[in-house]
Amino acid sequence: DLRGCDMKKEMLIKIIENRFPIKVVKWIEKYLIYAGIYKNPKTWLANNVILIIESFIIGFIIFNVYYTFTTIDYLYASIILNSILFGLLGGIIVSILTFAIIVIYVYYKIIDRTNRIDDELPDFIMMLAANIRSGMTPYDALKTTSRRELGPLKKEIDYMISQNIGTSSLSETLHLLSERTYSKNVSKFVNFFDHAIRSGGRIADTLETAANEMTETKELKTKLWTTVRSNVIFLLFVVVIALPFLLSISEEYVIIFKGISNTAGDVGQNSFIINTNINISEGSVEKISSLTILITSFLVGITIGVLKEGKLLYGLKYWPIILIISYTLFKIFGTLWSSFFGGII
Repeated sequence: DLRGCDMKKEMLIKIIENRFPIKVVKWIEKYLIYAGIYKNPKTWLANNVILIIESFIIGFIIFNVYYTFTTIDYLYASIILNSILFGLLGGIIVSILTFAIIVIYVYYKIIDRTNRIDDELPDFIMMLAANIRSGMTPYDALKTTSRRELGPLKKEIDYMISQNIGTSSLSETLHLLSERTYSKNVSKFVNFFDHAIRSGGRIADTLETAANEMTETKELKTKLWTTVRSNVIFLLFVVVIALPFLLSISEEYVIIFKGISNTAGDVGQNSFIINTNINISEGSVEKISSLTILITSFLVGITIGVLKEGKLLYGLKYWPIILIISYTLFKIFGTLWSSFFGGII
């Protein structure tokens, strides 16, 4: 019964919710707000704990069944014990991967939201400065400037304005904006604005200066990326085309010389043939090539993330794409070389 399962899951969530320390809940809540995930942090944590437990169970079952049906052992007790250990290992691996996916998902939500806020912030500050210059108070200027086009920035400005209703001063509630966003530019804007309000003069000029600095920084960042883009294209060419091409040749080289070694017979009777006793199998070469592609594509993805956004983890989203293309071309090149040399030999 689906309804009964949902009720049991809700009861389990309620039980797990009350087991988290307050510091952990506050810490998670902060990053959920950064990501624009407006959910109860306890409920969010409980749901993801259950998801990780479920992934552990699924991983345990899959690895356990796989080991049981693919292993030949005359001792039944040995099969049971090893399958349980193998299942536990699989469950741990799958649950760790699930946890990593959850963390990466939240991280990219934070980065995406921060980038959208940073893109709209200079225009918002310029409009705010224009409204203040026209005679509006800072509070009225903020309310008027908060528009739908600002996206996630509008939500946080509206929240900040709603918290200003009552005894709190605008200077105090301004800092809510920097506390609820991961953007350094927002923190700079809040400090500029707060200082200008406290000093009581030239607020519009101060805001315009801040907006111009942010715009110049953004343009400088764009120029920097344009400068290094040719290097990134070269790196992609190496790891996506050149590396699979050369690795496929090395694999075919081993296959060919293994074949020559098997058919040549005694090297002493065929002294004109180079010694072809290669102590490495085709399967080992393929494993080494696959590992090389895996590591190299990961490093290139990380490098692109650093060059483009200045963040290591930002490059993780490029890694699977580079890996899939590179490995696919490795297999295609291997098939082509096998057909080409097979026809000659």
